[in-house]
Amino acid sequence: MDEKTPDWAVTFTYDAAPDEQSLQRAEELLDPAAVPTVAAVGTDRVTVTLHVPAEDPVDAVESGGKLLDRSGVAEAFGWLQVAVEAVDEAEHERRADAPTLPELVGASEVGAMLGVSRQRVHQLRESSAFPAPLVEVAMGPLWDARAVEAFARDWSRRPGRRAGRRPLAVASG
Repeated sequence: MDEKTPDWAVTFTYDAAPDEQSLQRAEELLDPAAVPTVAAVGTDRVTVTLHVPAEDPVDAVESGGKLLDRSGVAEAFGWLQVAVEAVDEAEHERRADAPTLPELVGASEVGAMLGVSRQRVHQLRESSAFPAPLVEVAMGPLWDARAVEAFARDWSRRPGRRAGRRPLAVASG
């Protein structure tokens, strides 16, 4: 039985300050058969991903490296390679489909997670142990749900009224 050689996504990471023009030109230099993707990662990294058939990840890195060398991309832009990773196509697709933003929750959702009111959430914000919101928008603060869950696990909750407070006595007449 003739089995097809598996495809690998090989990503080369470079220490480089990317600009739109060099990213576009780099992609044009690469072999289109490798379905190249060139992307900026922040302000100081560039990634080049190539899709290559190979028996294993080591062979995939070697094949991708040869394609890069033939293209002259790194030399053309003076990019310094700092990392390389090879994953099979299924893993590459899984990562591409994964959400890139954390689950965001507002004060109402945080209150429900902690079993407290929205007002209490805003009081808890004053505590240094409470996670800082990721962003403040017109409707209010938004938190990463995972940070709130971590806070809830470690929160030493003290239910009830604070010591020293007594209910008001009602006079009967």
